[in-house]
Amino acid sequence: MKTFLAAALAAVLLAAPAPAHAEAPADTGRLMFWVGEEMHGSSGLAGYGLPKPEDYWDLPRDQSVYTPELWDVLERNHTPLGFNLRYRRDFGPIPAGRPQRDEVLPFMREAARRHIPVKALIQIPYSDGYWSNEDNSAIVAEAVDEFDRWAHDHELRFTDVSLDLESSIQDTDAIFRIGTDPANALGTLARNAGPRHQCAAAEEYRQIVRDLRGRGYDVTASVYPYTIDDALDGMAAFSDFFDMPLIGQDEYDGLLFMTMRTVYIQANGADPGPSLQLDYGNDIRALYGDEGGITLGEAGVGPYKDVDVMATDVRAAVSAVDGPVGLYSLEKSVKAYGVAGVERLIRAGERPLSAAERTALGRPSAELLLARAQLRAIDAAAVVATPPAAAANGDGPALPNAFWGPCPR
Repeated sequence: MKTFLAAALAAVLLAAPAPAHAEAPADTGRLMFWVGEEMHGSSGLAGYGLPKPEDYWDLPRDQSVYTPELWDVLERNHTPLGFNLRYRRDFGPIPAGRPQRDEVLPFMREAARRHIPVKALIQIPYSDGYWSNEDNSAIVAEAVDEFDRWAHDHELRFTDVSLDLESSIQDTDAIFRIGTDPANALGTLARNAGPRHQCAAAEEYRQIVRDLRGRGYDVTASVYPYTIDDALDGMAAFSDFFDMPLIGQDEYDGLLFMTMRTVYIQANGADPGPSLQLDYGNDIRALYGDEGGITLGEAGVGPYKDVDVMATDVRAAVSAVDGPVGLYSLEKSVKAYGVAGVERLIRAGERPLSAAERTALGRPSAELLLARAQLRAIDAAAVVATPPAAAANGDGPALPNAFWGPCPR
């Protein structure tokens, strides 16, 4: 299979063109921060290796940045937050022998006291994939049910519920090799290929969304920017290789595309620059309108060690899309820039680029053109490789699904 994938990839690379429900306050800020994922003894998840399964429970959250000064800034600016809530750690049945932690409720009560809007980002144990994908919809459905019960029991109010539609955490190593070793990365991800399975999972997630809406929640999702390549060519093969069950239109109340500059650098070895946000933003706006948003990151890493660079990208992002703009993460931002730097980023979110600035920054860099050309080539290889890969996985042979649906009956 890897030989076939390498040949398919080589063919398309040669053919690729050269790079040429609580209501938020009315005055809620445009920039939202993701919070609650930073753990003591961990560097985070993106590109730092596979965590041990027990770390999901055993590592305490690092909440040291939440000083009165920071809370005052968040309150003064009505800055929305997205809290990383962990099923079977923060809510739901906690396994025997695992610690009972009191981290979330004090945070939520302080946010409520200060009228700071919070969305719930639901995650599941590392051993089950952590992020929501084609293979773990059953446990995600359990998590949603337990979350709603827990939120009602503790009288917690969230602006919406967010799902992280990503590959399993176990596949992240392959994802971070996709720019430097695409044939082997694609060969690893081909084990996920299965258009019928993808369609079944997409329907299971539609039911989860219907269930949440029936309970009074809006539902948003975070997705890889690679999804854009599927949207543009109309085939869901790339998403299927990533185990992402996103098929069809109007599936969610909003989508945040993770155009995270530092992740691109880790995956491709080159910095695409601020044009990353504007270039993807053009596609996001055209395809998804005001439902399409962006998540930036990671604060304090690579070029984002400089708060000026991060502030420029925040301004680029709010100029690029009509939907929400998230930043990963608040804890990293405070540690990198201080509380004053965080408030500066919030202000940047209120200042879209001028027309002249947009023209100057929006010209795609050579690094971005190359990265996007490579991704289109890998996407095309996934389309070609889907029938044999699906057959090898017991789900075919089958052609890729149409990205915009509907799934075949």
